Order: sequence, then C-alpha cells, then structure tokens
Amino acid sequence: MRFMISLSLVLLSLQALAGRLIDLSVLAPRVQENVYEQVPALRTGNFTSADLDQLIRYLIVQEQYDAAQITMDDRGSNQVYFLSVGRTRRISSVQFLGSEEFSNSQLRKEFGVGEKAPFEQQTLIDGGERIRKLYRDRGYLNTVVDLEFKRVSTADVAVEVKIKEGPQTIIKKVEVTADNPKLKDDVEYYLRRKMKDEPLTERLLDNMRTDIRERLSDDSYFKSELSSAELNFNADESEVTLVYTIEFSDEYFIEFRGITESRGKIERYLNIDQFFSSNPNIALELATRTKQYYLSEGFARAEVTGTEEPGLRPHTRRIVITVNEGPLIRIKEIRVSGRISGPEKDYVDFIYEHSSDLVNDRKFNRDDLENGLKNLVIDRQNQGYLKARIISSRTIYNQEKDKVNVLVNIDEGPLTFLEDVTFEGNDAFSAAQLKEVVGLQPAQPLRLNVLEASIEKIKQWYREAGYLEMVLMNERDDLVSYNEESTLAKVKYRIFEGPKIMVASILFEGNSLTRDYVILKEL
Repeated sequence: MRFMISLSLVLLSLQALAGRLIDLSVLAPRVQENVYEQVPALRTGNFTSADLDQLIRYLIVQEQYDAAQITMDDRGSNQVYFLSVGRTRRISSVQFLGSEEFSNSQLRKEFGVGEKAPFEQQTLIDGGERIRKLYRDRGYLNTVVDLEFKRVSTADVAVEVKIKEGPQTIIKKVEVTADNPKLKDDVEYYLRRKMKDEPLTERLLDNMRTDIRERLSDDSYFKSELSSAELNFNADESEVTLVYTIEFSDEYFIEFRGITESRGKIERYLNIDQFFSSNPNIALELATRTKQYYLSEGFARAEVTGTEEPGLRPHTRRIVITVNEGPLIRIKEIRVSGRISGPEKDYVDFIYEHSSDLVNDRKFNRDDLENGLKNLVIDRQNQGYLKARIISSRTIYNQEKDKVNVLVNIDEGPLTFLEDVTFEGNDAFSAAQLKEVVGLQPAQPLRLNVLEASIEKIKQWYREAGYLEMVLMNERDDLVSYNEESTLAKVKYRIFEGPKIMVASILFEGNSLTRDYVILKEL
C-alpha cells in the first residue's frame, strides 16, 4: 500500500501579517512542541509559505505522517490556517519468540519488515513464509510460524513472530537400487559419504542428483539417471532414510572405425565427458553429431553410421561409429558477378573473412559459406545499398570431388541517398534539435545500421528528458519512403511524445534503522 503526500497551499505574501494564526490542534502536545522548535515563526504568526513547507516536510519525514494538508480561512481580521494530517497504521515493534537455531538479526533480515513500516498484513505473512523457508533450508521441515498483532494505539501495531521450530530432520541412511551391482555400490558409497548425518534440505537433494549425473557421464553411463529420493521418516520426522533408484544402469564403450582424425578431438567435440541422453537410439545420435564434426572440419562428403551392440561383460554396451571420411573439400575459387559497385576481389575477400575460420582457410562448409553471403548483404545495406540481395549461389566440384568453385551472383541495387529528415508530433523539441540527435545527414548515403541506431537514439533522448511514454509510431512501417528508382529516400519520424513525467513523491519502505531524510540526502 502506498500513500501520496498531498500539499495544498494558498499564495502567501512574504510580509508578516497581523492576525495570522495556525491551528495545530490535530497534533499531540508533544508533536506540537517539536513543531514549534523546528519552526519558531509559527508561534508568533510571523510565518511565510516557506515555513509552512518546512512544517509539512517535518511532519512527513520526522513524525512519519502519511499525509498532511494546510487550508486557509478568512475570519474577519484573522487568517486562520488549519492543519489536517493522516497516518496509516504502522508497526511499532517486531519481536521474534521461540527461535534457537537463528539469531534475532538473522530472522529480522529474512523477515524484511521492521519498525515504522506500514502495517500491511499480506507483507507480514510473506515475511513469515520467508522465515519458514529459512528453517526448511536448514532441515526443519515442520517449523510453524505464527504472527500475532497487538494494537498499541490507534496508529501503532506491535508484531510478534512466534516460532515453533520442531525437530531438525537428519539423514541417517541412504540406499540405492540398480541392476548393475558395481554401479549400485559406487553410487551408494558416494551418497552416504556426502549425505549421512546431514540435515535434509532441497538444496542438498538437488546438488547430489547433479553430482551423480556428472559422475555417471564421466564414467560412460550415458543413459543412467538417479531418481528423485523416496523419503522414509521415523515417527517424529527427526530422522530420514533416502531410497534412490537408477534406471538404465549399463556402461557404454565407444569404438570409432575408419577415422584418420584424432579420436580425442572427436570426443571433445561430442562432449563425451558430459554426455547424457534419453534417446532410445544413442548410436544414431552420436553418429549424427560425429558427422556434424566432420562437416565442420571441411569433410563435406563424410558419411557416418552408428550401431549399438552388447558389451563383452554384463551391464555393458558397445557403440560402433563407422566413418567414411571422404576427401577434405577445399575451395579452389570464389567468383562474384552481377550488379556490383566495387572490385570483385573486395567481395571475395569479404566472403572469406566473414564466413568462418574454416572458410578463411579455404576449406568448404556450405552452412558457413551461406553465413558469409548473409553478412555480405548486411554489409552492402550498411553502405547504403538498401536493396542488395543475393540472386544465386552455386558450388561446382572438380573431377576428383575434392575441390569446389563457388559462383555468387549479387544485385546490390542503387546507392540510396538521404534526401530529407522530418519529424511529426515533436512539440517538446525542435526539428533542428532532433536532427542532431539522430545523426542523419541529407545528401549522404542512407546506411541501414545508422538508420537503426537513430531509432534508439531518439527514444533514449526522450526518456532522459522525462518522456517515459514516448513511442515512435512508424518504427516498423513507413519510417523510410523511396523514389521510383530507390536512389533517394526520405526519413520521417512520427512521434507520440506523451506527458513529461515529474517526480511527485518519494516513499521509503523497510528502513527501520535509517531515517528517510538521510536516504533522501544521498539520492
């Protein structure tokens, strides 16, 4: 719940006036005395609008009122100023009772609601839930947190947080079932060493499943996975036995046939040390990934198959990856033709340098080469050829099928120059100011990257000026218009500025130890 500070003041002369009075009867005597100490002019009636402003600030910041308002009433020769104040219920104290596991400072930090905060029941309930979770994270599964609210005055509430901790649940035994006796014993020994006599927490259970998953992959149990723990508690839930099950407990061995590449390099690409799969056909999955490796190395005609067979020992499986590498395909030449504005060599060099390291080494990979052609189109658009496109691309193998010629046909289209930049809906700023912001200059090539950057520049300009609701209405539609030949372009920014948003009030919550004015001064 948030409260706005309302201040209504009439225009006052700075000159002291006889018969001027202020009615502070809505304030407690103690608060009245504090007010007179802060603003002595209020006693004599020789006060100004600045003194009334100071009164309002003092009541809001120091006395923690949520609303204050001053109105003036002419009563004959006297001007009487009436003060009205409002205060929501606030928390006068927070006490934690019944905790032995955590200190008061730990509980207060987790609770997150302190003295002088507004009394909001849901916020306090949320704080109680955070304390309950704090206990669960320490193994107290049945901790009860009760909140009691005691009205101290019409505006103050004392909060008591009563905690019944209950027993801490300790892991006393860990059991694992699996078809593979060796795997069962290994996992069970590891879990007992890590978990026995530890408090039962969700974090511990999650961490152990992650650790076991990594160990299983590292030991080539590619399909094995530890189930969620079955929890068997004793009568008062102070002790628990964890029961795990491992499905698909076979160990896998991989055999590569027909490779001349380094086995270690292939396995690193396949990420074998962390490999896990629920795929019923692991052999096919690994074969597909092995082929991707060969394609990434320039073996564009590689063929790879995979089969799964029983292993030599019980609870083992063997995966055979058979590779027909084929020749390493090299790029003999790239030719660029079509409607281009510069030397062919510049385009060829760009494709080599902006495809991939593999293509730059003159090794052929179709996907990498396509990426280089996309980058070429983007570069041409950024140079002002906004209609640039690839007409076609072909690869022609030599007779030995180990080299290719790449033929690229590109149409750059015309170089588009910027004819004019205009703005619509700009009441707060002149067109000259906004032209400086967007950075587009008429009679220069219209570069796509510069145009896109101008959109963010003008949005940021308005946001920094307080127009947080500003919208560029035609950002995705008719921002740019062209002549028939696409040689000239006009850019028109259709702007909805929205209101200029000013800071009306600043409200602090949760600062039980630090006064509002200290934080406000830092801001």
